[in-house]
Amino acid sequence: KATVSVLNWTFVSASGSRPMVSALGFEVDAETLLLIVSLLVAAAVYLLGPGERKKKMIGPPPPPPEKKAFTMAELVGYKGRWGGDVLLACKGIVYHVDPTHYGPGAGYSVFAGKDVSRHLGKMKVGDEEANREWGSLNEQETTIMNDWEAKFQKKYDIWGWLEEDWVQPKVTKEALEAIPCPASPVPGEDDPIAEFASKKEQ
Repeated sequence: KATVSVLNWTFVSASGSRPMVSALGFEVDAETLLLIVSLLVAAAVYLLGPGERKKKMIGPPPPPPEKKAFTMAELVGYKGRWGGDVLLACKGIVYHVDPTHYGPGAGYSVFAGKDVSRHLGKMKVGDEEANREWGSLNEQETTIMNDWEAKFQKKYDIWGWLEEDWVQPKVTKEALEAIPCPASPVPGEDDPIAEFASKKEQ
């Protein structure tokens, strides 16, 4: 009979019998232990497995709240801190965006809590152009900004509009109600901003 102890697990081998494992006051044969370990590994793989399975486990997102007017003082509070919602505005329309791209520490977190119309039109990352009128953009920049607006409307829920003097033309709740709601977005996937860097380099 041979006994070997490894990390408080005792492996006992007796002549003519299957190896036994003794731990925490229980004794099982090696085959049973292998089955238990295999089941634990399979459970871990299932729970931490492919994104599609995670999406089904998480379920659909809650419906967006009723659209409302935001001031800049209110909008700046939606930067995703402590797991909160992340909002940004384009042309005065406020969107509920993905924290994967815009939340704290993400590549475009600087856009959170701001109107970034001019940044999108000029393909610039930063905040020096934020929260300003966009009527002075040139024709090409305006076209680019409008393209981004269309992308956001297809991807993200609209939570409201900005009520600031520099927002021209003014956005109304009635106008927002006429914009179709997008399909439920999948966090971290197919975000319009993923195209931002590649287009910027062109």
